[in-house]
This record gives sequence, C-alpha cells and structure tokens, in this order.
Amino acid sequence: MGELEIFANRIKQLRNSLGMTQKDFSEYIGVKQQTLSGYERGIMKPPLDIAKNIAEKCNTSIDWLCGLSNNQSIIKESIWTYADIIEFCFADKIHIPSPSKAILEIISKFTKNMESFLKELEHMEKLKKESLIDQELFDLWLEKTLKKFQTPIVLKYECHDTVDAFTGTIYAIRHYPGGTEERYEINEKNPPEPPEE
Repeated sequence: MGELEIFANRIKQLRNSLGMTQKDFSEYIGVKQQTLSGYERGIMKPPLDIAKNIAEKCNTSIDWLCGLSNNQSIIKESIWTYADIIEFCFADKIHIPSPSKAILEIISKFTKNMESFLKELEHMEKLKKESLIDQELFDLWLEKTLKKFQTPIVLKYECHDTVDAFTGTIYAIRHYPGGTEERYEINEKNPPEPPEE
C-alpha cells in the first residue's frame, strides 16, 4: 500500500470515527470539500502544514495519518505521575467516553499485576532465606520477571483479529478502556503492531 493510499484510508477512517460528513470535516480542518475528497480518494497529497493541522485538530498522531505508525493516539508513551493517568483517560473522548470506568479498569489491571509480582517475590525471598537458591539464581529470576513486566501501566487498546465469514476480510476490533470498541479492516501486508499486555 502506497503513502497516498494509506493517508486516504486513514483520513477517511478518522472522519468516519468523528461521525462527520465530508462537508463538515472539510470545514473543521479548513480545506475545500473537493480537496478533502481528493485526499480520501488518494489522488491528492496534502502539504505538511495541512497534515499537521488535521493531526492537531483531531488529537491524532501525524505518524499514524502518514502510515509511519499504527498507534493513532498521541497520548504520552510513559506514565510517571497520577496526573499522567488522569490525562490519558480524558485525552481521547471518542474512544474513552467514561474516564471513571477507564480509571477503574487501569487500577484493577495494575493491582492484579502487582499482586502477582508480590506473590512471586515473597516466594523467591523465602527460597533465598532458606538457602534453597543463591543470589545469582535470585538475580536471574528478577531479570526474567522484569522483562515479563516490561509493559506500559496503561494500554490504549487491546486488539483482536476476526475474519468476516462472507468476504474473508480480516478485521481488528479494538477494545478501549471504559467499554467502547472500534472495528476496522486490516491490511494483511502491513498488519497493525500487536498491543502489549
């Protein structure tokens, strides 16, 4: 799939996700309807300032619009503070309509993962204290466990592929914190990055 085709598919997907007609969306992003139509049909390439404007107005990644990334969100990659988590839950009103549900889901997942780690840690500390394992084995366990837990505290979505039984088209369904979901067609030659868990 070429650059223009990727941009065409993604700008149309973005417009549809916002529930806007071409006329409404063209006014929203400040271009003529004919220009937007050209972008969506893949016959016109937008200048950088227009692509940047679309990304900013629609709170989406310019890399995603241009096909350089499969992550549509521009939300911070790292979560360091409580405010980062709160901002995450309020940043994408389209896919996270209920920040309170999203925060509860994040807390639940975080608690479950940390309790799992704590249980393993207590077991390994007990083995070490009883001299059943040495420091080197403990360190190896810790290194392996850290790799296992090297995932973001919050996830933008969980993605599951499904196949349309009538057309054979492969779709991904993204499930967002708070209970909403989105279905979109996958390009088999360039599938989206699998979500981290």
